[in-house]
Amino acid sequence: MSNDELKTAIDYMSTDEHLHVVDSDGTIYRIEKKSDPDPDDPSKWESNLGTMACWHTRYTLGNENPKDDPQNWLAMKFKDFMAKDRNARSMYEYLRANQHGTHVSMRDNANGGQTWTLFYGSMIDDPNDVFTVTVADPADIASIPQEFFDACCEEMSTKERIAVLNRSGWLFLPLFLMDHSGLSMSTEDFNDRWDSGQVGWIYTEKSRAEKLWCADWDIDRARQELKDQVMEYDKFLRGEYYGIIVSRFEPWDHDDPEKADEAEFVEEDSCWGLSDAGSMADFILETTGPCEEYSYKDPEESPEPVVPDWRCVFCGSQVTGRLVGPKKKFYGTCDSCGAVYHQ
Repeated sequence: MSNDELKTAIDYMSTDEHLHVVDSDGTIYRIEKKSDPDPDDPSKWESNLGTMACWHTRYTLGNENPKDDPQNWLAMKFKDFMAKDRNARSMYEYLRANQHGTHVSMRDNANGGQTWTLFYGSMIDDPNDVFTVTVADPADIASIPQEFFDACCEEMSTKERIAVLNRSGWLFLPLFLMDHSGLSMSTEDFNDRWDSGQVGWIYTEKSRAEKLWCADWDIDRARQELKDQVMEYDKFLRGEYYGIIVSRFEPWDHDDPEKADEAEFVEEDSCWGLSDAGSMADFILETTGPCEEYSYKDPEESPEPVVPDWRCVFCGSQVTGRLVGPKKKFYGTCDSCGAVYHQ
């Protein structure tokens, strides 16, 4: 049974079912899939690339829950980020090129410098609704008056701020929550105006990514990692974290009738906090070694062919069973009294 085949079997298993596999020696293992009642919150993992900032009146979501309202929080983050290492240059370049939102014009003046004008309220055609400053050296961002920087930061819309951040060594993706018969989170809109809506952002910056990766900034890689992080958190919200219990079948010695009730499964190993079938399959195969699928039922419950010349030592009735595994070990149950046999 390959890893992929085992993954498929696990995917089809519900938490009230179990699967049996048989190793190369004919030993039967019961594989149980249980819901993890207390999994670790994946939004708190130190290896995460992104920080999830969320706002909700009834639920505590993500790993950052600011007290400021979302618009003020983002405005302050934006201002801090743009001032960091004088990254305001990317903001000014964006505003200069923007013709349908907050706009900044830059014109040379007679003194060799430039006149910069911020148009308030996107009213480029209103000469009275502006903020104008003289910039002596446009190449020196630090020479631009602080008041002009503050005015640009405050005037921009949320959409514009996110666009500038995503051009400046940061990455912000929206977080949407579906609240209907349980919770689900995604970076894509659920398009359900009654039960879903945006609840925050997941964000990261260049310096953190390069530290985690030990490699240069790659915005496409960062975007995919943030999406994967939200998908993992979505599994947590939907209760899709599981434990796998591997138990070995210990049949009774049919030469000793007093041990007839001792046939049982003995736990071999277990692993919890698993959310994908690949990890579950890896753990199972590490415990059992190479194996083949046996049944979704207990050995004594499986519909088996009658094996000739096997009679119960207690009541003399026919024993029904099967030959299991490469070594053709026999597992059987008396049709009358239910005694379990292993040979």
